[in-house]
Amino acid sequence: MFAFWFNKLKKEQNSQSEKEVDKTISNILRKESIELYFATFASNVYRVKQVVEACIEHGRKIVVFGLYGAIKIGAELGYIKAPKGNIC
Repeated sequence: MFAFWFNKLKKEQNSQSEKEVDKTISNILRKESIELYFATFASNVYRVKQVVEACIEHGRKIVVFGLYGAIKIGAELGYIKAPKGNIC
């Protein structure tokens, strides 16, 4: 997925709306049964929220490297809807 987004950045076109990004993430998680890795260029908490909530929706396990504190605080404040125990 990282390569997909990187390639899209090289093309001269408008980026997808956040609604389209939500659909794309959900479609990938629904179609693929393999482990998937997501990366973000910065601490984009909204993008992390999209991935976390899509993973939960599709019954995926979530392991976080680097942004655990931001996700934990987002979940505690109710911004990221992640039941306790879903994120390692």
